[in-house]
Amino acid sequence: MKERSILLETFLSTLLLALIVALIYIMGWSYAQYYFEHFQLGLLDLEIPTEYYMVYALTVIKHQWPLLMLLIPLSMIIKELKAESLKWELNLSTLHSSFALLITILLFFLVFRLGENTAQAVYQNDLNQKPNQVFPSFPNIEIHLLQKKPQTVLPENREQEIKHAQEILREKAMREGCYRLILRNKGSLYLLQTPYQKGNIPVEILEKNKIEKVLLLPKRYTCS
Repeated sequence: MKERSILLETFLSTLLLALIVALIYIMGWSYAQYYFEHFQLGLLDLEIPTEYYMVYALTVIKHQWPLLMLLIPLSMIIKELKAESLKWELNLSTLHSSFALLITILLFFLVFRLGENTAQAVYQNDLNQKPNQVFPSFPNIEIHLLQKKPQTVLPENREQEIKHAQEILREKAMREGCYRLILRNKGSLYLLQTPYQKGNIPVEILEKNKIEKVLLLPKRYTCS
């Protein structure tokens, strides 16, 4: 009997730990989903490593810790209900399990909404900073592209000439650190050029195989 009780306690503790990890993951996933949505970036395209969602969850915990304290008693209630459901007869066991399932669904909904609300609040706060301090979590980045072969053929028309001039200015801005690094994954860098007009935040996706070297700059600033 004692051995069975120990096994039951171990099972319930493992179940509770798995629930907490799942809640933290959903919290971070929700935050990332709604934050990057402002830049028209989807999580499937970004290919964010799974462990990063745990890091994003820390931002939610930092902003929402008073509400998240409710998770502790609710999680313990689930554990106790599950324990009782394994001890009592079938009809009472079903009632306890159903109640535990209901609270679990409520917890997932709660952390999902907390992630969403935190993402909206953080984005607005980042956006409303001083011009040289917008998006403080995005570092300025100096990018040196691989050298292209010298262009020997002159642009054929005005449109190509303008496009060529814009490409030169773009590469110059990258070398001068006028871009902010939003995110990087295995194959690409997601960049935000400063300054920009509020409400219109274009994101440039630069493939890593086009880059010679990258420098993350310690200071945040906006190019004129």
